[in-house]
Amino acid sequence: MKKADNWKKSYKNYKKALATLKDDVEIAETRKLTSPEKQDTIENFDHTIALAWDVMKDYLADQGIIGINENGEAVRYAFKNNLIEDKNVWMDMLKEHKNASKSNDDKTADDLLDSIVTTYYSLFNVLAERIDELEE
Repeated sequence: MKKADNWKKSYKNYKKALATLKDDVEIAETRKLTSPEKQDTIENFDHTIALAWDVMKDYLADQGIIGINENGEAVRYAFKNNLIEDKNVWMDMLKEHKNASKSNDDKTADDLLDSIVTTYYSLFNVLAERIDELEE
Protein backbone atom coordinates (compact mmCIF):
# COMPACT_ATOMS: atom_id res chain seq x y z
CA MET A 1 0.00 0.00 0.00
CA LYS A 2 1.49 3.32 -0.99
CA LYS A 3 1.89 6.05 1.60
CA ALA A 4 -0.93 8.14 0.10
CA ASP A 5 -3.36 5.36 0.97
CA ASN A 6 -2.49 5.33 4.70
CA TRP A 7 -5.60 7.34 5.49
CA LYS A 8 -7.77 4.70 3.80
CA LYS A 9 -6.28 1.99 6.01
CA SER A 10 -6.73 4.21 9.07
CA TYR A 11 -10.30 4.90 8.02
CA LYS A 12 -11.10 1.20 7.65
CA ASN A 13 -9.91 0.63 11.24
CA TYR A 14 -11.83 3.68 12.41
CA LYS A 15 -15.07 2.37 10.89
CA LYS A 16 -14.65 -0.92 12.77
CA ALA A 17 -14.11 0.89 16.05
CA LEU A 18 -17.06 3.19 15.36
CA ALA A 19 -19.32 0.17 14.76
CA THR A 20 -18.33 -1.25 18.14
CA LEU A 21 -18.96 2.10 19.82
CA LYS A 22 -22.35 2.27 18.07
CA ASP A 23 -23.37 -0.98 19.78
CA ASP A 24 -22.35 0.47 23.16
CA VAL A 25 -24.24 3.70 22.56
CA GLU A 26 -27.38 1.87 21.47
CA ILE A 27 -27.35 -0.18 24.67
CA ALA A 28 -26.73 2.92 26.80
CA GLU A 29 -29.71 4.62 25.16
CA THR A 30 -32.03 1.82 26.24
CA ARG A 31 -30.90 1.06 29.78
CA LYS A 32 -28.39 1.83 32.50
CA LEU A 33 -25.02 0.23 31.81
CA THR A 34 -23.41 -2.14 34.26
CA SER A 35 -20.01 -1.21 35.62
CA PRO A 36 -18.16 -3.55 33.20
CA GLU A 37 -20.23 -2.18 30.30
CA LYS A 38 -19.28 1.36 31.29
CA GLN A 39 -15.63 0.38 31.30
CA ASP A 40 -15.96 -1.31 27.91
CA THR A 41 -17.71 1.72 26.44
CA ILE A 42 -15.01 4.08 27.67
CA GLU A 43 -12.31 1.75 26.32
CA ASN A 44 -14.10 1.60 22.97
CA PHE A 45 -14.37 5.40 23.00
CA ASP A 46 -10.63 5.63 23.72
CA HIS A 47 -9.91 3.38 20.76
CA THR A 48 -12.29 5.28 18.47
CA ILE A 49 -10.89 8.68 19.39
CA ALA A 50 -7.31 7.49 18.79
CA LEU A 51 -8.29 6.19 15.36
CA ALA A 52 -10.13 9.44 14.59
CA TRP A 53 -6.86 11.31 15.12
CA ASP A 54 -5.06 8.82 12.89
CA VAL A 55 -7.61 9.32 10.11
CA MET A 56 -7.38 13.10 10.41
CA LYS A 57 -3.57 13.17 10.47
CA ASP A 58 -3.17 10.63 7.66
CA TYR A 59 -5.75 12.29 5.43
CA LEU A 60 -4.27 15.73 6.03
CA ALA A 61 -0.77 14.39 5.32
CA ASP A 62 -2.10 13.04 2.03
CA GLN A 63 -3.29 16.58 1.29
CA GLY A 64 0.20 17.96 1.99
CA ILE A 65 -0.36 19.08 5.58
CA ILE A 66 2.43 17.27 7.38
CA GLY A 67 4.04 17.54 10.76
CA ILE A 68 0.86 17.44 12.84
CA ASN A 69 2.01 16.19 16.22
CA GLU A 70 -0.80 17.06 18.59
CA ASN A 71 -4.45 16.08 18.62
CA GLY A 72 -5.64 19.67 19.03
CA GLU A 73 -3.64 20.65 16.00
CA ALA A 74 -5.21 17.80 14.01
CA VAL A 75 -8.67 19.00 15.04
CA ARG A 76 -7.95 22.57 13.94
CA TYR A 77 -6.67 21.46 10.53
CA ALA A 78 -9.48 18.93 10.12
CA PHE A 79 -12.00 21.71 10.77
CA LYS A 80 -10.29 24.05 8.30
CA ASN A 81 -10.39 21.27 5.70
CA ASN A 82 -14.07 20.46 6.31
CA LEU A 83 -13.49 16.98 7.77
CA ILE A 84 -15.32 17.80 10.98
CA GLU A 85 -17.92 20.17 12.35
CA ASP A 86 -18.03 21.76 15.78
CA LYS A 87 -14.32 22.31 16.33
CA ASN A 88 -14.97 23.62 19.83
CA VAL A 89 -16.89 20.50 20.82
CA TRP A 90 -14.04 18.34 19.47
CA MET A 91 -11.65 20.39 21.60
CA ASP A 92 -13.95 19.87 24.60
CA MET A 93 -13.89 16.15 23.83
CA LEU A 94 -10.10 16.21 23.96
CA LYS A 95 -10.13 17.92 27.35
CA GLU A 96 -12.80 15.65 28.81
CA HIS A 97 -11.03 12.55 27.49
CA LYS A 98 -7.73 13.68 28.98
CA ASN A 99 -9.32 14.51 32.35
CA ALA A 100 -11.20 11.21 32.47
CA SER A 101 -8.07 9.23 31.68
CA LYS A 102 -6.36 10.79 34.71
CA SER A 103 -9.25 10.16 37.08
CA ASN A 104 -10.68 7.11 38.81
CA ASP A 105 -13.73 9.09 39.89
CA ASP A 106 -17.08 7.45 39.05
CA LYS A 107 -18.74 10.83 38.41
CA THR A 108 -16.05 11.75 35.87
CA ALA A 109 -16.58 8.43 34.09
CA ASP A 110 -20.36 8.86 34.16
CA ASP A 111 -20.04 12.40 32.77
CA LEU A 112 -17.81 11.12 29.97
CA LEU A 113 -20.27 8.33 29.20
CA ASP A 114 -23.10 10.84 29.01
CA SER A 115 -21.06 13.00 26.62
CA ILE A 116 -20.21 9.96 24.48
CA VAL A 117 -23.86 9.01 24.12
CA THR A 118 -25.32 12.50 23.70
CA THR A 119 -22.61 14.28 21.72
CA TYR A 120 -19.31 12.62 20.86
CA TYR A 121 -20.67 9.59 19.04
CA SER A 122 -22.51 11.86 16.60
CA LEU A 123 -19.30 13.84 15.97
CA PHE A 124 -17.53 10.60 15.09
CA ASN A 125 -20.34 9.85 12.63
CA VAL A 126 -19.96 13.23 10.93
CA LEU A 127 -16.25 12.51 10.42
CA ALA A 128 -17.16 9.12 8.92
CA GLU A 129 -19.72 10.73 6.60
CA ARG A 130 -17.18 13.29 5.40
CA ILE A 131 -14.57 10.63 4.72
CA ASP A 132 -17.17 8.49 2.91
CA GLU A 133 -17.86 11.48 0.63
CA LEU A 134 -14.15 11.84 -0.08
CA GLU A 135 -13.83 8.18 -1.01
CA GLU A 136 -16.53 8.44 -3.70
